[in-house]
Amino acid sequence: MNCNFEIQILRWQCIDCCITIAMVRFFVVVTIFVIGILPHHSLFARRYQVHSRIQSREEFGGLGKNSFVVCKSAASTADAINLAASSAISKLMSVCGIGYCAGRAGLLDQNTLSVLSKLIFTIIQPCFIFVQVASSIAKEAEQGLNWSLLVLPLMAVLQVFLGNIVGIFVTRLLYPTKLNSDDAKQLLACTTFGNSGPLPLVFTDAIFRTHSDSTLLKKGIAYISLYLLGWSPMFWILGPSILEDASSNTSTLTPKEKRKQLLTRVFNPPVLSSIFGLLFGAVKQLSQLCVLPGSPFHCIFDAAGSIGNAYLPCVLLILSGSLTASASSSSSGPPSSQPSSVFDTLIKKVEENRGFAIQVFFVYFSKFVLMPSISFLLIDLLRHHVPIISTTFRRDPMLLYVLLLETCMPSAQNLTVILQLQEKKKAATRLARVLMVIYLTGVPAICYWLVRILQLTSLF
Repeated sequence: MNCNFEIQILRWQCIDCCITIAMVRFFVVVTIFVIGILPHHSLFARRYQVHSRIQSREEFGGLGKNSFVVCKSAASTADAINLAASSAISKLMSVCGIGYCAGRAGLLDQNTLSVLSKLIFTIIQPCFIFVQVASSIAKEAEQGLNWSLLVLPLMAVLQVFLGNIVGIFVTRLLYPTKLNSDDAKQLLACTTFGNSGPLPLVFTDAIFRTHSDSTLLKKGIAYISLYLLGWSPMFWILGPSILEDASSNTSTLTPKEKRKQLLTRVFNPPVLSSIFGLLFGAVKQLSQLCVLPGSPFHCIFDAAGSIGNAYLPCVLLILSGSLTASASSSSSGPPSSQPSSVFDTLIKKVEENRGFAIQVFFVYFSKFVLMPSISFLLIDLLRHHVPIISTTFRRDPMLLYVLLLETCMPSAQNLTVILQLQEKKKAATRLARVLMVIYLTGVPAICYWLVRILQLTSLF
């Protein structure tokens, strides 16, 4: 009787898991079909062409000179964006493939990943942030520092808090009684923090490198770097606190040790590099000392830039290496003294796959539906009800482009670095699997929002 009852339970759990996975696959297929086909539809193309002609008449004072303007159709725009998105994701996945093969070959074991994570946290990413922020602010200061650009780090902080609010709502909806579980914390972290540095830079470079206005690419890179000025401190202060164990007891620490722990968390290497980058870029004497070309110590600044260029490949190696390192270490470990039955193993596998599919679905929905929709709505309200912001966006559409681009990026791959630093190998492996699926299936959604952004800003 008990055996039949257990078989029935296993059967229903398998059916539940299959239904959940089928729902996720159906959602992804529908997203690819609707979002991928919509920009190419003839109705969309006609609307875009009408929008372009109306804008051309407005720019030329309604004198009928729009016949001299080359109107790009929505189909060609969508093709270019799809190509840029596919190229960017292909580059990322190629590096991840190399890391995965290295992990399978035993070249990226847990010790190597731990050391590489510490190098990224203490040296590589601080160099990347310092060079990007300092060079961007120094270039803006040469042309007269535009204080309206301070909206970029401010909006970065606000978008992190918005993502955190959305993440808390989704987490409480999905894990009402398990808010301290690893799955709930990973879902909250994935919703709170997006890929705000490497991926936007790749997309901006792919879209504007061949643009007729050569200044747009430099301006876009500078604005993304200024956005990181507000995002990086938030990530490295809040990220570890979200992912850390609730059981980590600090009550035994003395007040002095607690203050030291707090200062270490707040003033960590990425945060300090943001502060020094702002300082060296804004202060003319310091920028003339090492930041600007031809300065006495510019060679040191170039060396820091060369180290920072390794940031994205190293993070992707950790992301892909985490997929294999934990599994290989667990399989080579000592056997359990009490092996579980086949029934218990199947039950555990079913629950893991079901939880994985649900987590992927909610991260995908939060990052590519909720966050962009809410951000678009808020920015649209600001444009229509705050005259200063409306004027700023009209004069500088690249500023609007960067703010909207940051809202539709997938989750930050740096989260696996935090888990590696916290010695959470299994959690890093699970999160790496989630991020891989999100990045692969997120291309159509990113393309859709890029079409919307470029149509709204009229930059392409």
